[in-house]
Amino acid sequence: MKSKTIFAGVLVFQCLFVLAVLLDIPVFRAILVSIYLAFIPGFILLRITDFKELGGLETFAHSVGLSLAFLMVAGLLMNELGLAFGITRPLTTLSFALVLNSALLIMGLLSSPTEGSGVESFGSRAIKYIKSVEKSPLVLLYLCLPFLSIAGSVWNNLYQDNSILLVMIGAIAVLFAVGLLMEKSLPPKLYPLVLLAIGVSLLLHRSLVSNYAQAQGSDIYGELRVFRVTLNNAQWGPLQGYLLNFRGYSRYNDMLSITILPTFISSLTNINPEQIMKILFPLFFSFVPLIMYRVWEKLFNPRTAFIATFFFMAEQTFYMEMLGLTRQMIAELFLGLLLLLVLNRDMNLRKRTGLFAILGLALIVSHYALSMIFMLLLLAGLSLSFLKSLQEHGSTRITLAMVLMFSVMMFSWYLFTANSATFDSILMFTDYIRKQLGDWLTPASRGATVLRGLGLEASPSIWNTVSRGFAYCIQLLIVVGFVGILTKRVKSDISKSYLVFVSTSMALLAALVVVPGFAATLNMTRFYHILLFSLAPIFVLGVEVVTGRVFKRKAKLASSVLVLIILVSYFLFQTNFVYEVVKSDSWSLPLSKYRMDALRLYAGYAYLDEQSITGAHWISENIDKRYSQVYADFQCMDGALNHEGIRLNYEIETLTNTSAILARPQFPNATVYFNRLNVIYGIVAGLGVGNWNATEIPYVSDLSVVYSNGACEIRK
Repeated sequence: MKSKTIFAGVLVFQCLFVLAVLLDIPVFRAILVSIYLAFIPGFILLRITDFKELGGLETFAHSVGLSLAFLMVAGLLMNELGLAFGITRPLTTLSFALVLNSALLIMGLLSSPTEGSGVESFGSRAIKYIKSVEKSPLVLLYLCLPFLSIAGSVWNNLYQDNSILLVMIGAIAVLFAVGLLMEKSLPPKLYPLVLLAIGVSLLLHRSLVSNYAQAQGSDIYGELRVFRVTLNNAQWGPLQGYLLNFRGYSRYNDMLSITILPTFISSLTNINPEQIMKILFPLFFSFVPLIMYRVWEKLFNPRTAFIATFFFMAEQTFYMEMLGLTRQMIAELFLGLLLLLVLNRDMNLRKRTGLFAILGLALIVSHYALSMIFMLLLLAGLSLSFLKSLQEHGSTRITLAMVLMFSVMMFSWYLFTANSATFDSILMFTDYIRKQLGDWLTPASRGATVLRGLGLEASPSIWNTVSRGFAYCIQLLIVVGFVGILTKRVKSDISKSYLVFVSTSMALLAALVVVPGFAATLNMTRFYHILLFSLAPIFVLGVEVVTGRVFKRKAKLASSVLVLIILVSYFLFQTNFVYEVVKSDSWSLPLSKYRMDALRLYAGYAYLDEQSITGAHWISENIDKRYSQVYADFQCMDGALNHEGIRLNYEIETLTNTSAILARPQFPNATVYFNRLNVIYGIVAGLGVGNWNATEIPYVSDLSVVYSNGACEIRK
């Protein structure tokens, strides 16, 4: 494919892009422009630099990562230059379109005229790949999974019937088992496609649980707030007004992954902020398992990588907790690409350093905790250069220049943005751990999740005990695999750099258990999910060590059977499939919200429905905070009022049976917000002080109902 062909392709895409934006056909514009933004800029960047070392999957993954990085950097430059020249709204749809099209036209003209590179043959490889899919009927079953997930979610939301979702989860377990045991029916080259189908299915079944983002204690409402501020102001800058009182929001605002990036995408696709965060970003996140599959495939073999990737997705943090952490979803895409890059043995140093700089900067402006963890991995990898006995191919894959470059970029960004709010937070977390060291002998200082993982917390049911048993088996096999690598009982051409990453991850995992307060700085489940970037394939190696010792002749078959017994069971428990089937206590909203009691659903999980959001929006449009005191129970404050930003913008009093509203002279200035839990079920939720019947709140019945939609009331 010559440069003229590339340039012609860019022109065609740009014509379609302009047509989609001008005609503003909702679905057509959203889909076409999203694909354009997610792939074309990065593909052209790869074409300019002529990366011959990249295969088809790596080209695709790097195209997506570089595209998102390009949007963030281009948006940042537009913002800073525009403000410098007195343009108060530099981030508008028109400016985005002009800058993007101009930049891509110039890059298309600069594309290398050489032929035969991996990037140039991407189109022909894609055609061959599609033909291979047609020859494998089993793959078609995998490709049905995302449609089952979407249909099941819609059906469940309409009719409170989770049967399609249960079929989907059961089908994933069965198809994984069939694919692992019947290699001829599922060739290894099709593994990435089926893993993508599984990842998308799991993410969407949780994301589509309602029309609104469900926080459940995560950061997504704050992320949505800084995104909307950037989008509405058409500029990115220091937070103003009431948001300045919340230091956490300054940290959010530092991250371009939830400010400039979604603003760029939303302005051109016309997708509303909520759907960007709860649908489009999870679709970007679904590429992370593909990237890690490629990392592990190059280090081990396709079978090990296939199992490890399924394990990575089976752990519930991937499709539950991560959906409320949009900046981390984007950052993990860059983390995976950086791991793929630093472990690449074939790419020359100049190209690797240049790509490292772009992806490293993208990680830094996406998520500070992941940046710190990656920095730790880099320092550990750099140690190889000082241990001559561990040198591989004469030199380590990580250079001192890379570490210094990443360090300078990271600390510069965190020190000089948002009054160093992010850097101060890092110091605050460090000081928190230091203060917790005095509780070294107190098990509770490690947090409930760590205690549960160590078996020091009582199991609520026999099913939870069984579930923990499978989780303990996996953790034990990770330890066995790690010991097997160190003692060379595992026959693997694992690189020394990756071994250092694994060792560092094992040390971090031990520190999370041993050091008081360490797990609380990020959350133990999130830490464990991140550490699986290194440790997931070690579980597979642990299985091979065990089966190799016991079943020497049929070790491969035995390892497959043991993997299926442990991993499929673990997956079915993690998704809450088992709990739902046996009608045990379940925390899965997609599968079990229909049988959760109202207090748990609306107070414990802060589940949002349309009526609650509509009522909260009515307050923001009709109640002047200067003249009225808003009252709401804790659930409302943490749910709908938080979602709409009212909790931050208004000084809200918590509604209890002893709250200030009991003083009748305050009634003329009181506005009381009641949601479904209060109106339909008559429960007022408190935080740590119990719950009350609505009738226990005196004088509220004397207030006039000024707004009602059947499940939400506003009283004054």
